[in-house]
Amino acid sequence: LTREGDGAVVPPLLVQPLAVADLAAELARVAVGPPRGLLEVAGPRTEDLVDMARRTLSARREPLELRELARHALRRRGRRRGHAARPRRRPDAHDLRQLAARRLGAGVSGPPVAQPVRPTRPDLRRTP
Repeated sequence: LTREGDGAVVPPLLVQPLAVADLAAELARVAVGPPRGLLEVAGPRTEDLVDMARRTLSARREPLELRELARHALRRRGRRRGHAARPRRRPDAHDLRQLAARRLGAGVSGPPVAQPVRPTRPDLRRTP
């Protein structure tokens, strides 16, 4: 649930909620047993997260308008806010100097911040 103004958005997911006491009991049981690798823990039934959020808001008497948010919209919102932004090209030394100047002050200068890594072993070097 993400609050936005007088409303909230929630992604349409199916989840298997689990009571905290049940989770604690399972973790205690596993902790004293032999190593098992990955442990998957889930509740007994599948629930719709949007429906759970609606019921929770209703029980709390919170006057929020709940909006379902599609997965593709989540990705778009993330990019728009900069959370999932990926550079269109690899940053070079000039980009890094500009970033440093913005963060540290305008007086940043000098040699390039990043140098290309060149293999030292001859068998790893590219041949033209």
